Amino acid sequence: MITSLSEYESLLNSDDVEDRHRVARDSAPAEVWLKIISEMPKYRPYVVQNKTLPLDVLRVLAQDVDRDVRFTVAMRRAAAKDETIADLLASDSDAGVRAALAKNPKLRQTVLQRLAGDEDDWVRECAENSLAQRTQSST
Repeated sequence: MITSLSEYESLLNSDDVEDRHRVARDSAPAEVWLKIISEMPKYRPYVVQNKTLPLDVLRVLAQDVDRDVRFTVAMRRAAAKDETIADLLASDSDAGVRAALAKNPKLRQTVLQRLAGDEDDWVRECAENSLAQRTQSST
């Protein structure tokens, strides 16, 4: 378990491959993640890759100024299942973020249908394809 910003920073900057793996898979209390992303914004692209992030942290990262961070959140299954995050990302200004969300297999049907009416052709196509796949899977 990662217990502090300084420990995270040490692991992230380590030459040891195992330390770098811990950055992506070890859990940490929500307070630690929130401290890292608030005090060290440059680490957000790394933090968002961690598979154990609590929803509170994903909610903050879903509003990040960095499109790549929001894109990564949109691909997370846990994020798509969370109503607050899914609704936020479905309204994202970046079509790539909305398209990534539309491809997420855990996205609620109602949000997917809304994305099927998106102003962007690519987002609409991704949403329509996901809806079609769900229809095929249920038959």
